[in-house]
Amino acid sequence: MKKLSYITLLMVVLLNKSLTAQITITNASFPAVGDTLNEAVDNSPAVNNGTVGGSQTWDFTALKANVLRKTAVRPVSEGANSADFPAANLIFKSLNGNIGN
Repeated sequence: MKKLSYITLLMVVLLNKSLTAQITITNASFPAVGDTLNEAVDNSPAVNNGTVGGSQTWDFTALKANVLRKTAVRPVSEGANSADFPAANLIFKSLNGNIGN
């Protein structure tokens, strides 16, 4: 009976370990030279994040973009001060500034 308790305890510990989750962010998630970032800014957002737990769907349709920005990711050689940042490998360059709706 004691052996069964140890096995049960071991199973609980192992199962509990498998229930943890962590996102993984790889280099593929970061912008690279040639990408264009499109950003919409809502100054008064109204998003309901819901409750704690998995299997959620978030509804962002209530967001209204007050400001739109386009930013190009370019090689560092296009930067005016690239010599001041020898470890840099890209720059962000605003394409059209801010456009209000």
